[in-house]
Formats: sequence, C-alpha cells, structure tokens
Amino acid sequence: MNRRLARFAGLVAAAAVALPLAFSLPPTGASGQAAVQAQVREADGVRITIYRHAFIRPDELAILDAIAANPEARAMLLGPAGDFAALALAPNDGLMQGGGVAASAQAVAQLPDLASARNRALELCDAARRGGDSCVVVLEVAPLRQ
Repeated sequence: MNRRLARFAGLVAAAAVALPLAFSLPPTGASGQAAVQAQVREADGVRITIYRHAFIRPDELAILDAIAANPEARAMLLGPAGDFAALALAPNDGLMQGGGVAASAQAVAQLPDLASARNRALELCDAARRGGDSCVVVLEVAPLRQ
C-alpha cells in the first residue's frame, strides 16, 4: 500500500465525513453507460483533475476534494509540487476499505509527464487489486507551465 496515501487518508478520514459535498450523478451517455464527470481546478501552479466515477462514495469524493483544494494535502500525498502525479483506484475496492486505505489505491508522483503518471498508477493499482474491474485514474495533478 502506498504509505503517503495511507498517512494522508488517516488524517483526513474523520474530517471528510464532515465536509459538505455537492454530489450529482454523472450524466448517461448514448451507449447507456454513465459518463465520467471531470472536475478541473487550477491553483497554486497546478491543474488538478478529479474524475468522479460512479463507484466513488461521497466520503471518498470528499477526500479527493480535500486533496484538490489543499496544497498541504497534495504535498502529503504526492510530495513536492512541480511534476506530474496520479491516483488510481480499483472500482471494486474504492479508496477507503475496512477503516483504512484500500490496498489497491495507488498514488504516484514526480513523473516527467501525465501519461507516465497515469500509466504507472494504473499498473500499480492493477497489480494490487483482488479481482473485479480494471483500475481507473481518479485524480491527476499537472504543473501549469508558463
């Protein structure tokens, strides 16, 4: 399990329940499958994208929102700002499981580009999941280049 992710989630898990969260169901695409809503935020020299997959519970979305809104939370999870980062989850496991971080939840950081961050997070997550659907990226961080 990713130690930074476990430490971060432990610190905010209790607070996340209390965070107000505007939650709306994602729209349905033409194929009948739910489309994934992406929320993009630019702050503190980075672009943060949260992919609000339907399997993510409201308390888990609150944690992702806290990461996006708080540079200290991002630093705790992802290390120093400046390069690319991603967080991948297994749909059957989610972010939090059994009072802690799901073993398949994998965050990577300080990679040279977004594709590398996404691919590495997915690779680690898929290796750690115990069956079910393939992992998906739920959070990306990219520096804003001048």
